[in-house]
Amino acid sequence: MRIIPRIIRYYKRNFPGVELRIRNLPTAQQIEALLRKEIDVGLVRLPIAAAEIAITPLSEEPLVCFLPKRHPLARYRKIAPQRLRSEPFILYERRQAPGFYDRILDICLRSGFSPLALQEAREMQTILSLVASEMGVSILPKSAAALGIKDVAVRPLAGRWPQSELGVATLRSSADEPRLRKFLTTAVQLQPGSAPSDEKK
Repeated sequence: MRIIPRIIRYYKRNFPGVELRIRNLPTAQQIEALLRKEIDVGLVRLPIAAAEIAITPLSEEPLVCFLPKRHPLARYRKIAPQRLRSEPFILYERRQAPGFYDRILDICLRSGFSPLALQEAREMQTILSLVASEMGVSILPKSAAALGIKDVAVRPLAGRWPQSELGVATLRSSADEPRLRKFLTTAVQLQPGSAPSDEKK
């Protein structure tokens, strides 16, 4: 998530008295921590189904196919999801991001098959390492390619499919607090291609 270092740099430069404490948690655990008021904001994969949580959308990116570099399908410029029918899948754990998991599942079901889930993992780096080990294929956000795992081929999905969405989650009861409103405004402005004037100096 490229937005995190941009936010940290911006706050250090413009609000030296504000302390940001970063915790690396999957989406589901972020929602639980918000509900327990252990954290103030979360950067989550959408969609989220929690009435107490307010979501500020940040960005969208394509979902793409990751497969072993020497896989026969790697010769195609784009991968039709139907071609993955008989492939073992390495999936992101549903309990960690149910909405995101269901979006991947929907792509498979709309393509006429249920994925052969060989294994689930809670970190994208682990998923890609398993793909590189030729244990299966996966569908993940395009940005996962930036993890730099070797021996993995990245191919767009043929056709039109839902994108992976990233958003900021806060408690609805706290969303109007000035410090959180400032954070939300900053996060939106600091998306790649857009930045507050102070960030550009």
